[in-house]
Amino acid sequence: MEIPNNHRGVFVGSVCTIASLLLTFTFGIPFAVVLVGFLISWFFEIFANANLKGQGIFTLLVLTLSLTGVINFWRRKIKRFAEEGRQLEIPQIFGIMASVFVVIHPLIFFAYWGLMDGFSNDDEVILGSIVTFPISSLSFLFLGIMFDYFSTRLLLGKKNGS
Repeated sequence: MEIPNNHRGVFVGSVCTIASLLLTFTFGIPFAVVLVGFLISWFFEIFANANLKGQGIFTLLVLTLSLTGVINFWRRKIKRFAEEGRQLEIPQIFGIMASVFVVIHPLIFFAYWGLMDGFSNDDEVILGSIVTFPISSLSFLFLGIMFDYFSTRLLLGKKNGS
C-alpha cells in the first residue's frame, strides 16, 4: 500500500491513535505510561520537599517543556529534510509519535488531575489515566495533520525558491 507523500503524517497519526486507543483497554498500559509523571513528581518531592500541589505543578511544567523540546527537535529535523528537498520516511514519523507518546499521556493526565482534583491526595487518582488515555490518544492524529501541513508547506517553499 503506497501512502502519498503529503499524507504520511495523517496515516501514521491515525495508526498511532487507533493503537493507543486500543491500549486503553489493557488498563495496565495507561497506568504504566503515566508513571513517568509520578517519577518526576517524586523527584521533586525528594529534592524540593514540596507539597502535592507544588509537585503536580512542577510535573506539568517539566512535561510541557519536554513536549516542547521533543516537538522542536523534530521540527528542526523536518525543516532540514525539507531544505534538502526530502521528506521523513514513515519509520521516522513513527519515531516522532513514539517520542511524543512518552510525554503526552502523562501531560494530559496531570493536567486533568490538576483541573479536576487540584492535585488532591487520593489513592485512586491513577484510575484517571483510563479516562485521560483516550483523550491524549487523539493528539497523534492532530500531530500527524500538523506534520503533513508543515512538511508540505516547507517543501512548497523550497520548490518556489523561498
